[in-house]
Amino acid sequence: MGKKVGVGERGSAFLAETQFLLRDCWGIWDKIKPEYLGFKAARDAFMDGLIDAVYCPGNMPGRGKYAIHPLMKTAIQLKKGLHFVELTEADLEKGKKAAGWPLSIWEVPANSIEGKLPQKDATVFILQLMAWAYEEFPEDLVYEVVKTAHQNINKFNEAHAAMRIMSPEVMGWLPAVSEADVHPGALKYYKEQEIPLYVGGAKPKL
Repeated sequence: MGKKVGVGERGSAFLAETQFLLRDCWGIWDKIKPEYLGFKAARDAFMDGLIDAVYCPGNMPGRGKYAIHPLMKTAIQLKKGLHFVELTEADLEKGKKAAGWPLSIWEVPANSIEGKLPQKDATVFILQLMAWAYEEFPEDLVYEVVKTAHQNINKFNEAHAAMRIMSPEVMGWLPAVSEADVHPGALKYYKEQEIPLYVGGAKPKL
């Protein structure tokens, strides 16, 4: 322990996700030396050997593919002896209970990140960008919101890099315990369009 870890800048989502992983899932936050660095600074420090590890977030840029943060690609391509530290489902359940975060589980195939990592199929967590509605919000309006989003996915993809994850395949990846927790208006649209739902921690099959 006592390793220097790039954890993200204070107040950033990068830091929040790193704390979730190291504090809530693994319970080792107080055993590391956090370096509050942004993506580029953390990448550079890792490449230069100034820190021992860095949280390296990824996402699904649509169509079920897993992609690592672009600023981290250089480190993965050039750095030798890298190790992808995976989560167990028990780790994730512990983290979910501690943080109260809604999240889903996804499996990253071996050697799918730059043809190099992970060394074997690995489990990671996913935090979805999504819209939320109060339970009493009218069903027909929620239906129209979901329908509009589905029919304009390409425009969302173009609007911001973080929205490139949106695709018909990922719309049903919901951090819900069961279908009963999905708003009826959204559920109606998913069913009509035959969009597969993955709730209760189910792993999407892609």
